[in-house]
Amino acid sequence: MTPQSQTDLMEERPPHLFSVQEVDGLIPRLEEIFREMDGIVARLRETSELIRDLEEYWGDSAFTQTQEDLAEYERLEATMEEHVARYRAAVGSIEALGGILKDYETGLVDFYTERHGELALLCWKRGEKALEFWHPLETGFGGRQPVE
Repeated sequence: MTPQSQTDLMEERPPHLFSVQEVDGLIPRLEEIFREMDGIVARLRETSELIRDLEEYWGDSAFTQTQEDLAEYERLEATMEEHVARYRAAVGSIEALGGILKDYETGLVDFYTERHGELALLCWKRGEKALEFWHPLETGFGGRQPVE
């Protein structure tokens, strides 16, 4: 089996095409998922800073420290892995709703739809109270157009 090109994937019909009303109904859950992700990302950044601080403090001798120091480093690494797993699970929650997370920082989520017989994307951005935009597959966020 050969890998499919981007064009081939865009021509395939996704399992579900969303209406504006369906996406509007998902917005409260999307906002909830993003609030969960905010906490996860904050802890990811915090843990990453602690790891970086230890690495800077220890320098090249990071793994020759006392057993207690090494245990702390390993605990932080394990905590980091847990946060990453929780972040991936949150992304999976968006995908389970049928959304495609385009950018966590801007809170951008797309949903497949059909417009005038063409496959397109309904485009929701965190903070928007209702779905207001769509764009063709090829244009991305820059091609957002108001929903009629």
